[in-house]
Amino acid sequence: MQALSKFLRLESLESIIDCSPLIVAPETPLSDAIALMATQSKSILVGSCSQLAGCFTKHDIVQLIASGTDLKTAKISEVMHTLVKTLKVSEFQETSCVLSLLCQQQLDIVPVVDNQGQVVGAITPESICQALAQEIDKTTDNYQQTEEQRYLLESAVVNATLGQNESQKIHECAEIDEDTTAFKALRESEQCYCIIADTVPMLICISDSDALGNIFNQSWLEFTEGTLEQKLGCTCSQGIDSKDVQSHIAIISSFEVEHLIFPQRQWPKYKWLPRRAIVPKDTTGKPTRLIGVSVDITSHVQAKEEQLWQSQQAALQKCKLAQETLKHSEEKFRNLVEASSDWIWEIDENTVYTYVSPKIRDILGYEPTEILGKTPFDLMSPEEAERVIKIFTPIAAAQQPFQCLKNINIHQDGHLVFLESSAVPVFNAEGQFRGYRGIDRDITEGKQSETPLFGSQQKLQYLLSFSPAVVYTCKISGDYGATFVSENVTTITGYEAQQFVENSDFWASHIHPEDITQVFGQLSEILERGNYTIEYRFLHQDGIYRWIYDQGKLVRDRTGNPMEIVGYWVDITERKLSEQELRVALEKEKQLNELKSRFVSMTSHEFRTPLTTILSSCELLEHYRQKWTQEKQLTHLHRIQTAVKRMTEMLNDVLVIGKAGTGKLEYRPTSFDLVKYCQQLVEEMQMNLNNQRLISFTSQYHSIPCCMDDKLLSHIFNNLLSNAIKYSADDSIVKFSLSCQNGRALFEIQDWGIGIPEEDLPFLFESFHRARNVGNILGTGLGMAIVKKCIDIHQGEIFVRSTEGLGTKFTVIIALNNKI
Repeated sequence: MQALSKFLRLESLESIIDCSPLIVAPETPLSDAIALMATQSKSILVGSCSQLAGCFTKHDIVQLIASGTDLKTAKISEVMHTLVKTLKVSEFQETSCVLSLLCQQQLDIVPVVDNQGQVVGAITPESICQALAQEIDKTTDNYQQTEEQRYLLESAVVNATLGQNESQKIHECAEIDEDTTAFKALRESEQCYCIIADTVPMLICISDSDALGNIFNQSWLEFTEGTLEQKLGCTCSQGIDSKDVQSHIAIISSFEVEHLIFPQRQWPKYKWLPRRAIVPKDTTGKPTRLIGVSVDITSHVQAKEEQLWQSQQAALQKCKLAQETLKHSEEKFRNLVEASSDWIWEIDENTVYTYVSPKIRDILGYEPTEILGKTPFDLMSPEEAERVIKIFTPIAAAQQPFQCLKNINIHQDGHLVFLESSAVPVFNAEGQFRGYRGIDRDITEGKQSETPLFGSQQKLQYLLSFSPAVVYTCKISGDYGATFVSENVTTITGYEAQQFVENSDFWASHIHPEDITQVFGQLSEILERGNYTIEYRFLHQDGIYRWIYDQGKLVRDRTGNPMEIVGYWVDITERKLSEQELRVALEKEKQLNELKSRFVSMTSHEFRTPLTTILSSCELLEHYRQKWTQEKQLTHLHRIQTAVKRMTEMLNDVLVIGKAGTGKLEYRPTSFDLVKYCQQLVEEMQMNLNNQRLISFTSQYHSIPCCMDDKLLSHIFNNLLSNAIKYSADDSIVKFSLSCQNGRALFEIQDWGIGIPEEDLPFLFESFHRARNVGNILGTGLGMAIVKKCIDIHQGEIFVRSTEGLGTKFTVIIALNNKI
C-alpha cells in the first residue's frame, strides 16, 4: 500500500469529453428522462444540438425526492438547471483547468461546443475518471515493462562483468540507454500526475478488488484529517453514516456498475459527498480496482436546504395571508349577502338548498334553517312546481345559467309571492357539476301593477293594429333606421314589423330609387325644422311600389337634446291613382275643349266659304238669270254643286271622326282585287282635277287579291292623294305605287309640294291640326286623323318622311288578308 505520489499526464484532452451525451427535448416528461438516465448512467442536457436550455443530473434527482416533487407529472424543463457555462474545444488546454471549473462552480456537467456553437460532447466527473482509469492502466503496463527492462539491464551488467565480447557489450549498452530514457520519461509523467492529483480540489481514492484503499491523493487525506498510514488498508465505507453504509457496501462490493453516485454524510458533523466511481476490468471482465472521486458539496447542500427552508417560510406566510384575506372576503361577502334586498341561495346537483341568506325571512317568512334540506319546488304549489320543473330540467341537464325565470312561491302565511330567479352553475376543482348559485327577486308588487298596465297595453295594441296608419320611431341620423314599428305595418307593406327593427337599412333600401334623394333631403333638415311631410314610393312584398304618406316629428328630452323621430305611415296608393285618373280626365277634358274650339273655328271658317258661294250664286241667278246665257247659268249652278259637295265632305269627315272616337266606326272587310281598286280610285280623282295635275299609279302586279274594308281604304287614300295634290304645284305629278311583301300591301304616295315642318310632325295625326306653312290653302285638319284611325282599324302602319319645301312621302302597310 502506498500514497499516490505521481499523476500521469493525459496524452489528449479530448479523452475526457463524452462524445455521446444524452440530449432530450424540454417537453420530455421527467419520468422518461430519469428512466433514460438509469439505463445509461449519464447526466442529461436539455434542448437540441444547436441550442441548449439546461441540464439535469443524478444529484438533482436526490434533491427532488427530498423536496417531495411528483416525478410522474413534472416535465424536464420545469426542474432542470439553466446552463451558465459551456466550453469550446479551443478554450482549454489543461485538464487541471477543467477540474478546477467543475469544483469551483460545483458543476456536474459542462457542455462542449465547436466554433459554430454545435454540441460535440460533455465533460463530467465520470468522463474524467474514465480517462484517468485508462491512463492508469497504461501507466501500470509501462511500469511492468520498465521492471522487465530493469531486470534485463541488471543482467546485462552482470554479463558485462563476466567478460563478454566487446561488440556484444556495446550493443547491450545501447539497449540499456534506450530503456533508461523510457524509464526517465515514465518517471516524469508520474511526477506530473502526482502534482495534478494533489492540486485539484477533488478527493481521489483508489481501492483494490477487495475494496481496500491503497492510493489516496492529498485532498482526500486533508478532508478525512488522517495520515496515509491510517488510511492504507481501510475500507471505502469507513466514516459513512450508518444510514448509508449498508447501501454503500452493497454497491461497492458488487462491482457490477461502472459509475456510482450517492450522497454520504461523513465525519463529526457529517458532510455531503456525492461519490462517483469507475470500475476498470481485466480482459476476462473481472474488476481489478475501484477508482473513486468525490467533491465536498456540503456548503451547496446547506445553501439549498436554507433556500428550501426560506421558500417554505415564504409559502407559509403567503398561506397565512391568503387565509386572512379569504376570511376577510368571506365576512365582506356575508355582509353584502345579508344586506342585499334579494334572496341569495345555493342548491346542490339534486336541487337541495345548501345555503339560504337571511333575506328569506322578509320574502317568504321562513328561517334559513327551515329551508336547508328542501328544494325550491317544495315552496310552490304542485301545479306551479310542475310548470317550473319542465322549464328548469333541460337547463340543469345542459348545466347552463339562466336568468329571470319567473315562479310563484307560497309564503309561510299562505299568500302568493312572485319571484324572479337567476343563477349560474357551480363546478368543483375537477370540473364536476355541483349545483347552482343564484338570487331570487321579489316582483310581487310589479306583478300586481302589471294588470292595469296590461289592460292599457292591450287597448293601445288594439288601436295600433286596427289603425290605417302605421306608427313608428326611428333614429335621428344615419340611415334613419326604425327602432319601433307597429304590427299593422304588414297590412300596407307585406313585411313583418320585426324586419324593420332588426335590419337598420331595411326601410331605406325599399324606397324607390327616384325618391330616395328627396326623402333623405327632407330628413336631413329634421333637426332644424323639427318635422317633415313626405310622399314616396315603397316596394311592397309583392314586388309592386306603393305610395306612402310619411309624417314625422322630432322628439327632444327635457334638456332639449334630440332623442328620436316619431311618425306614421299611410298608404295613399289609391289616392295617387285617383289623382292620376283625375289628371287624365282633366287632360282629356282639355283636349275636348281644344277640339271643340278647333271644330267651331273650322266650321265657322270652312262652312262660311261654300255657303257664301251658294248664297252669291243663288242671288245672281235670281236677279240676272233672264239676262245670262245658258252657259253662264250652268257655271253658277256648278259652283253651288261644288260648294254643297265640299260641305258634304266636311260633314262626312266630322262624322267619321266622331264614330272613331266613340268606337262606332265599323270594319267590314270584303274580297276584291287591290290593283283594280286603286286604278278606279285614281281615275275618279283624275276626273275632278284640272288637266294640269296628274296622279301616276304603278304596281308590280296586274292583280292582287285582298280582303279589306274598301270604304275605309277610300278614306285613307282619298285624303292622302287629295292632300298631295292640294299642297303641290298645279303642274306637279303625284306618284302612287303598290307592291307586296310578306303577305302585306305597301302603298307609297310621293309628292313634291310644300312639305311638312319638322315641329308639326308629332301632331300630324291630331284632329283639327294644320301645319304652320299651309297659308290660305283650304282644309279642316281632319284628313290625317281619319287616315290614322282607318289604318289602326286595319291594324296597319303608316310612316311619313317629309322635308319642308321639298315634298312628302307616305308609306302605308296593311295585311292583304285582314279578316279581323
